[in-house]
Amino acid sequence: MACCGSGKEKVVAKTKIDPVQILNTCLAEAIGLTDYCWIRRNLDKCATDEFRARYSSFFRLRREESWKGKYFRYLGNARREGCDFASTLQYLYGLEGKVEASFASKLVAVIDPSKPIWDSIVLRYFGLAPKATTPTAKLDEALGLYAELQKRYAELLASESGLNAIAVFNKTFPEYAAEVSDIKKLDCFIWASGRNRR
Repeated sequence: MACCGSGKEKVVAKTKIDPVQILNTCLAEAIGLTDYCWIRRNLDKCATDEFRARYSSFFRLRREESWKGKYFRYLGNARREGCDFASTLQYLYGLEGKVEASFASKLVAVIDPSKPIWDSIVLRYFGLAPKATTPTAKLDEALGLYAELQKRYAELLASESGLNAIAVFNKTFPEYAAEVSDIKKLDCFIWASGRNRR
């Protein structure tokens, strides 16, 4: 292997490039896999500043610090005791009287990765759109849309298209195949395709 430099300091030149590994690493970072898996692996550190900063950045949790403090305390309790979308949605609604369906789904899905994440790209992909205008109606509608979202994902998971997407994911990212749930694998494709159409 060639070396360059002089004296005590020597730099060893690399003679091989692994383009597949490099591209896969870049792709994993581009679709958020590295950050997502870090968050999942470090749920027990949800009270730390690092976890909160990385979670907030990844899930775009842009709220005042007092609100985020309550959110992360709830996440910590939910990690130990479990939670569901309805109770999480109701809890977040009680903080400021806002229907936070997306943030509720993200909290639930990070604890239970078999659950879907609600965001505008996913809703648009499945042809779903909130229409309610009053707080009470928004709460009821969110529960119905979330149930429909779960149904649509189940149908996609069982379809040829969905199974093919999962197979491609597993082949492309073998290091994440066992760690990432099938529903999250599909979410990666949906999110990436929707973002590119913006």
